[in-house]
Amino acid sequence: MYGYEQIYAFEHEKRPKGGLWHKKHIKAGIVPHPSIDTEATWAYSPYHKWRFGHALLIMVYQYRFPVAAIADTAILNEPQSVTKMIERIYRNIGIIVGDAAYKVYDVIKKLYYEYDILLQVRDQIKDKTLQWYQKLIHTPQALWNYCKRKPRVEPTFALIKELSELQGENQVPFKGKKYVIPFLLITALTVQLMEVYIFLNQHGVGYTHEFCDLF
Repeated sequence: MYGYEQIYAFEHEKRPKGGLWHKKHIKAGIVPHPSIDTEATWAYSPYHKWRFGHALLIMVYQYRFPVAAIADTAILNEPQSVTKMIERIYRNIGIIVGDAAYKVYDVIKKLYYEYDILLQVRDQIKDKTLQWYQKLIHTPQALWNYCKRKPRVEPTFALIKELSELQGENQVPFKGKKYVIPFLLITALTVQLMEVYIFLNQHGVGYTHEFCDLF
């Protein structure tokens, strides 16, 4: 059981095969090149700004083990997707730590009142009905939890990008949701298997060398 230790939710966009499909071309129904993935979408987030492509949302236990994942085009709604992802595992979650994209009052209330889960964000909360929540997420303990988010999620995504060769400006090797979504979910599954391998062979957290040598 995860108890009341943190679960970190984070999302990363994936560049689609064929490059960008600019909005002016989408509006005009023009596909400049047949390699463009016309099923990819544009979306905006406070952190990533405007992006075109696909998205992989993962919930990671504080020791970097992925516990749930969902993939879609870039239009993926992160807060709503989190509530969908936890339907089968909410009994094992006490705290979810997310970035600015998760400051959605209805989601915060739903997670807390229906699932007894605290959604930890850092930004100010303006909803007057959540004044108690505002005080709670700005306690020293809560701020410490949030500060641990980046160093715990970034290594996981760095590993996913390395194993799937999606570093830098590399594009997803497939076109269309039928192929891209399974590919992205398999990357999360691969990290799960790697973490199990590390545990069974009694290596420390973050050890990857022997596993990567198998490929």
